[in-house]
Order: sequence, then structure tokens, then C-alpha cells
Amino acid sequence: MYDVDRCHICVNLIGGHTCLCNDTYTLDVKNNNETCTDGTTADMAGIIGMAVGLAILLILAVIALVVICILLRKRKKDKLMSTKDNLSVIPGISGIHNEGKEDPVNVATDPPSVTVEVEKVNTIAAQKPKPKPKAKPEPEIPNEEEIYVNTFNNRFIPINQLKQYVKDIEANDQSVLEDFKSIPKPKAETKFASDPALKSKQRFANILPYDHNRVKLEKFEDQPLSDYINASHVQGTNGRKYIASQGPKKKTLTDFWRMIWEQKVERIAMLTNLVENGAIKCVRYWPKEVNGDPLKSERFTVKLLKEDVWPDFTRRQLEVSKGRHFVATQWPLEDTVVDFWRLVNDHDVQHIVLLEELSMKILPESGKTENFGGIEVYCKETEQNDTLVSYTVHFPEDTAEVVYMNTNTEETSFTGETINVVMLKTPLTNQSIIDVRSKLGFNASSTSTNCTVVCTYVNIVTPVQWLTLHHCRDGAKLCGLFIAALNILDMVDAENEVDVFYGVQQIKVVRPEFVQSQEQFLQLYDLVKTYLKQKNHSKPN
Repeated sequence: MYDVDRCHICVNLIGGHTCLCNDTYTLDVKNNNETCTDGTTADMAGIIGMAVGLAILLILAVIALVVICILLRKRKKDKLMSTKDNLSVIPGISGIHNEGKEDPVNVATDPPSVTVEVEKVNTIAAQKPKPKPKAKPEPEIPNEEEIYVNTFNNRFIPINQLKQYVKDIEANDQSVLEDFKSIPKPKAETKFASDPALKSKQRFANILPYDHNRVKLEKFEDQPLSDYINASHVQGTNGRKYIASQGPKKKTLTDFWRMIWEQKVERIAMLTNLVENGAIKCVRYWPKEVNGDPLKSERFTVKLLKEDVWPDFTRRQLEVSKGRHFVATQWPLEDTVVDFWRLVNDHDVQHIVLLEELSMKILPESGKTENFGGIEVYCKETEQNDTLVSYTVHFPEDTAEVVYMNTNTEETSFTGETINVVMLKTPLTNQSIIDVRSKLGFNASSTSTNCTVVCTYVNIVTPVQWLTLHHCRDGAKLCGLFIAALNILDMVDAENEVDVFYGVQQIKVVRPEFVQSQEQFLQLYDLVKTYLKQKNHSKPN
């Protein structure tokens, strides 16, 4: 018997030996029971192996769980995107359910028809989402300010729903304020009007006309700024055109009448008083008395022909004529007659006084037209007595309406232009707007075509040739309200629906100071309600 490495004992037997293991050791059958192995070491290896296996299984389970979560979230997202695509095809739904963010292109949405729209949303949301088509790269959305001209969104309100709509918005001032604030601000320049040399012609330094739609006067030679006046062109409905101007100052009175003459204004709506609270808002640009002394302003003479006073406004009829007085120091020679008529034509001469009978040879024969160096001159005798002979002379190709020599205004249509002037009492009321519109013949024709696109409201259906000038103190606050009111009431007359939001949005592109407050915005809705009520009462039973 002998000890082997102190782990086991072997006993020699005949023909071999037998080994026994000490303590925790056991015989190793793999080595013919001739060696022993430590039992505690084998147990620890088994435990470690089991622990490693469990850890690997746990890691695999976690990875599988993460993969399942990712797949579920992706499936849910695809479902939401499919539903959103379905909703976008419904008019009025796009942009409403966009997690509270406004679509930069479609700033405004349709007026709330909550019941109908929610019904549509629920119906479509309940449908099984269709397979999502292959995604296409989305076009880049331009900045809102860069596309302000094309952001005219419509909010047509059927006339029969207007009363309830006004009631709803009156009860929710916050929604009206948000609606008003959502009107995009135009991006345009006032570079010309901002010239420091024009400061004396402005009433307010921050209320200026845009360069692209300012009214341009005829420019004087060597005076590059002489074509400026603080006024803007405004396109109305049914072919109507308006001018919004600040009230004339002493320094701009002649410019004011230049604008009226050159733009062929036939109606003036004065939306301010001459003096308010002791402050001068506008200088008087018409004579004080009917058939009294005319008002003269450099090249213009203004006469007050008629004045009618109404509860809410005063209507005046003015006659304006333009002319200069030339004194010839010598009689035109035969080869200078053409120069004489060029002088008359180019300078809008109003009166010619011929002091010698011989000088009448420069006139065409009465009732006939004669050509002087390319200038057609028509002459007609209007009066003759023992001391004088009177003629009217005009240029057939010219419509400047110039009259020469003792004009008989009842026999010719070439007298000075007649202009209707209406002065409204401020503040503007719904009734005064309606009354003035009616008195001046602003009622829209009922022959307009059905407008399926809101922009067609500005198309000329029946062309109206006359131009209307509106002015208030600053050329913005009251002018904007009045012009917007006229355009919106034209919509009411033409169709069975109205879009106040668009009416305001359209004119604010022309001049951002138009319709300056939430109160004015709300007044336009109330104006339509008042107008419809009166219109319905006036219909025959």
C-alpha cells in the first residue's frame, strides 16, 4: 500500500493494484480508477456553468423584449400616419389636427362647423388604415412672409348661418382675437415714402404707402420727388377701384387736387372731421359757401355747387377746373400758330382771351376741326352779341375736359369735372356706412357670376369706370374699415355667402394699417348682420 500525491492510496494485489481516494476525492473512471479527482472543484464548475447559462438566457430575453417593443411602436406610427393621410383629403380638416401647430401655408381654416367635422374625423379614424404608399420626398415649404400674396384663405359663411356665427364669436372674444392675429402680415417696402425729404408731407412717420401700389402723380421736371403723395391704390369688387389717402395738409393741398384730377376721381368719401378735440385732422379743400367764392390752389379752382346735410353725413357737389393764365406779348406769326396750340395743349390752358378780331384767324371755323402740326382742334361758337363772340374749343383725341372762352356749361360736356364729396361723422357706424353706400350708388350688381373661388370677386363683371377717393386723418384706420365694408357688402349682394376674413386679409395686403383692431374686425361681421336685416325688411311680401 502506498500513498500517491496524498489524494489517494493504492494497495498492491496479485496481478495489479487497487486505489482508494482520501476524503473528498473520488476515483476517476476515465483513468481506470487509478487517479482521483477533487469533488468540490467539480461541483463549483457545474454551478458556474449553470450561472453562465442563466445569464445568457436573461440577456437573450431582454433583447427579444426590446425588439418586440420597437416593432409595436413602428406599427402604431404607421397606423397614425395612414389615418392622417386619410383626413387630409377632407376640405377644412387639414391643419386642424396637427398637434396644435398651424400650417404655415394655410394659416386660416374654415369657420367652425364642429358637429359635422368631428363626425367625419371619427368615421375615418375608425376605418382600417390602408397600406401606406411609398413615401415621396416632401417639397420644401416656403416661409410664410415670402408667399403672403398667395395666402388668401377662404372662410365662406352661408348667409342663413351668419346670425348664429356672429352670436358665437361675440361670446368668444378670444377666438376672434386669435382669428384676427392669424391674418398674415405682408412683406413689402416703403423705401420711396421713407425718404427724409418727404417728411413734411407725412402726418405720421410710421404710416406710409407701399412702393408697389402708391399713387404716383405726374412728375415735374428736375423734381424727382414731385410724384409723391401719401395715398395707395386699392382694388375693390365688381371692377371698382379706390384710393386711400391721408387728409391733405396745407403743404399737400395742391398735391391732393393733382391726384383727384390726374386719377379722374368722381367721388370722395371724407372719413374725418376738419378738427377733432381741438386738433386739426384735415385742411378744408372746398369752398365754405354754395356758389360763393371758389377755392384756388395754384393750378386748380374748386367751386361748391350744392350741399345736402343728412343725419349721418353731408354730401357736397364740387366742380374742379385746372388751368393757367398766359398773356401773349405779341401776336403769333403764321409759322408760330402750331407753337401756340402746343402751348395751350401741353399746359392745360383753361381760358383764351383774344383782344383783336384779327387774332380769331388762329381758330378753326365754327363746327369744324382743324389740324395744327398734329394737334386736332375743334371749335364751336356758343354766344355772340354786340361786344363779343364766345367759342368752346377742345381736342377731340383728348378727354381732359378743357374749356376755352366764356363757356356755356349747359350746352357742352367739356366743362370742369363735377365731383361728389361725402363727409361722414366719426366714429363710423353700421348705419352710416350703409346709407353712404346707397346714396353714392355703391350697391353691387346682382348679375355677377357664381364665385367658386374667392379671388374671382375682384374680377370685372360689369366694368365701373369711376374712381372713388377715401381719406381720413392718417389714410389708414377709417379708410381701411370703410373700404373693407364696401367690398364685403358687395359679396353679400352678389352671392349667398360672405367671407369677412378674406375681405380684411385682402386689403391688409394693400396697407397693413387697414382694419387695425379686433373691434373693427368684429364690427364688419355685425355690419353684415345689420345690412341683411334691413335688406330682408325692404323686400316686398
